[in-house]
Formats: sequence, C-alpha cells, structure tokens
Amino acid sequence: MEEERLVQLWHCGPTAASLADEAGQRITYHPTLDRASPPDKAPSGTSSDLVLAPGPATIVRFTPAADRAFLMSADIVEGPTRGYDGSR
Repeated sequence: MEEERLVQLWHCGPTAASLADEAGQRITYHPTLDRASPPDKAPSGTSSDLVLAPGPATIVRFTPAADRAFLMSADIVEGPTRGYDGSR
C-alpha cells in the first residue's frame, strides 16, 4: 500500500464561504486571540470556521518584505478529522 503524503494547513482568519465543504461555514470566536486570557474573561474577536471542499489548490506565502514567496500546488482531500476551529 502506498503511504499517503498529507499535511493539514490551518488559518485562524477569514476565508470565503464559497470554498467550504458540504458542512458550510460558521462564524465563531477567534481561536487564538484569547489563548493567554483568564478562563472567566469573555471571548473577543470572530473568525470563519470551515473545512475546505476537496479540489485543486494553489498555496502561497510571502515573506514580510514581500521579496520572496513559497508557492506550491496541491489537492485538497478529506482528512481523518475536521481539525481545529478556523479555516482548514
């Protein structure tokens, strides 16, 4: 059996709802803003929570100075779990 080469990419910010799988998109509290806050503090910020629909993808990340980039193509596939809140 050929070993699958999978990686889960995640983003805590907004993502277009049109890219969501059949479960759709929900708006939730931002998953990282309050990590260091006391448990009794009210949550702050909102974020998109969705799993991307299967299909081809182009992934790019620019350096802070925007003088270099990481660029790759990939296929989005259904993973073993839905993962963390956010866009994945």
